Amino acid sequence: MNRKTTFTRLLCLVLGLGSLALVTACGSGGGDGSGRESETPAAQLGAALPVEGDFIAIMQEAISVPESSRAGNVVVTRHGTADGASSVQYRFVAGSASLDSDYRGTTGTLNWADGESGDRTIEFVIESDAVAEGEESFQIQLFGATGDHELGINDSVTVSITDSSCNATVPTSMTGNTALSAPCYLLSGSATFGPSGQLSISPGTTIIAAAGSGITLVGTSTLNSEGTSFLPVSIKGADSSAGVWRGFDLQSTSALHRIKYTEIHDAENAVHLHSGALALFQDNVMRNISGAGVVLPISQADSIAEQNSFINTVGGIELTGTKIDARQSVTLPAQSTHYVLSNGIIIEGTVALSAGVDLRMGADVPVLVLGNGAISALGTIDNPINISGLEPRQGFWNGIQYVSAINTDNRFEHVTIAHGGGDPARAGNIIVDGLDTNITMQNCALNDSAGYGIVYDSSSFQVELSDISFRGNRSGEQSM
Repeated sequence: MNRKTTFTRLLCLVLGLGSLALVTACGSGGGDGSGRESETPAAQLGAALPVEGDFIAIMQEAISVPESSRAGNVVVTRHGTADGASSVQYRFVAGSASLDSDYRGTTGTLNWADGESGDRTIEFVIESDAVAEGEESFQIQLFGATGDHELGINDSVTVSITDSSCNATVPTSMTGNTALSAPCYLLSGSATFGPSGQLSISPGTTIIAAAGSGITLVGTSTLNSEGTSFLPVSIKGADSSAGVWRGFDLQSTSALHRIKYTEIHDAENAVHLHSGALALFQDNVMRNISGAGVVLPISQADSIAEQNSFINTVGGIELTGTKIDARQSVTLPAQSTHYVLSNGIIIEGTVALSAGVDLRMGADVPVLVLGNGAISALGTIDNPINISGLEPRQGFWNGIQYVSAINTDNRFEHVTIAHGGGDPARAGNIIVDGLDTNITMQNCALNDSAGYGIVYDSSSFQVELSDISFRGNRSGEQSM
């Protein structure tokens, strides 16, 4: 009896839609159902598994997948009796193929409950690039089996990656609904989408951006870049230099942009939202960015969910806009990176800084709080708030100036304010001006001002201080 008829429950490897799929062997001899053996198997199988015995084994000894496949998998079987629970760990071991740049896979554990046997799947992702590298390989290894099932038979598999051409191109001009769904695209220059419709980028799609290239959306057009946790959308530079391409420039007025499970590498600013809004921005990765991971109006700050990663992103999240109107209420949620306020701002409404926020000010930036405007910065002992200069030096920015700010929501708790005092006329981290300004500060630090920690340029105010520390202020703690 040959191997295929002995193990009719074993599965044959086929390559379909870029991933390795498994189908049950059919007919007495397998093959195409006509009684003939298939002439070209999709992958080389490992040694025949024993008919008897309790063991855990990988079904394949070697697999070859094209770089354009996006993803693949291997199958691990629990053979023999199903008495008791059993498990096995697995790991990815780099060879000539490198983790992250050529493939992605994480260590994990496969489990079988008491009474269960059969197959489990280990998945991996293949990375596309524009570099001819020849065939590369890595291994998946089993280890640490528990229960009565043993290793030693097909407990590793070699995965070979063959080069595939990335020859699809992003059109320089796109109108109407457009889908980028091929495994890999080249972006060679400035691509513009609009004036209407939706630009969709499919899960697993990679865009390789040449130097100076970028994607701009205009009119009322909408960006929908939604990958999955297993198959993210990936846009990266043709080389790994930070700032090699310009990123997404969202000039459109659409409020429906959706960006999820998207990885943007090597850009100047990964996403620049000029107007409109982000309907969804979650589970994204911005990596190796020379400017900001996201540039957007301060009024849209709370549209960025907290589950994003900013890695080697110098500019953090850059906030634009010069005024918060009297009826506006803006919240800055805590993020895994810092915010940057690059321009001065007038606050007549309310700006709330959530616990854990890190807000850094650009050079010479003034913050004015007028009338019924308020800054509410309520940190905690475990998640304090930081408001400081983008460069950590005295007088880098002008400080927060209150002008007849009577709102009792002007509160600071567990906040550090530093590097202000850049305005020589009123040099301080906090400037109290006008009449009847009301500020409450508790458990805060006022540090490294070019003048005072607090400057009073008023004869009528209510400033309550409790457990405040002052350090490194050139002119002293307070001007009184």
